[in-house]
Amino acid sequence: MHTSGSIRVNQTKFITDNNALVTNLAITNTGTASTTLQLRATSPYATTASGTELTGQRASYNSLTTLFPGWAATAGSRCQAAV
Repeated sequence: MHTSGSIRVNQTKFITDNNALVTNLAITNTGTASTTLQLRATSPYATTASGTELTGQRASYNSLTTLFPGWAATAGSRCQAAV
């Protein structure tokens, strides 16, 4: 859990059966005043924006295979959103 002022973020991470990493953020305003936060997702591996996804291509260590990382946003229309 991360806290800053009246904002609390509870972060949960897990890996699915399909080998996909999922991060859930539960954001709570514990204060009485309304607050707007800007959330932005970034990745050193998935660097090309396409709709609600960041995608990329990267050679593995020793170039044994090629990795195709993808990062999808489910809140908002981009990988950046005001909440």
